[in-house]
Amino acid sequence: MKFIFTCLGFKGLGVAPPLRWGFTIKDKQAFSKFIESIKVWKFDKIAVAHGDIVTDSAKEKFSALTARFVN
Repeated sequence: MKFIFTCLGFKGLGVAPPLRWGFTIKDKQAFSKFIESIKVWKFDKIAVAHGDIVTDSAKEKFSALTARFVN
């Protein structure tokens, strides 16, 4: 899976395809609100179904990965 994701541009980051492919998000305003609501959660790890578990600077990496979806 890592090999396939690397070819698709994930560059080693564990991130779900919908976050990579923004065109799959139908209601961009609602998704933006959803992302903002996650940013206030207290978390220090990100675990996705496929990919590495992010343990270093998880909140900062989440913010960077989702910045383009926030209005």
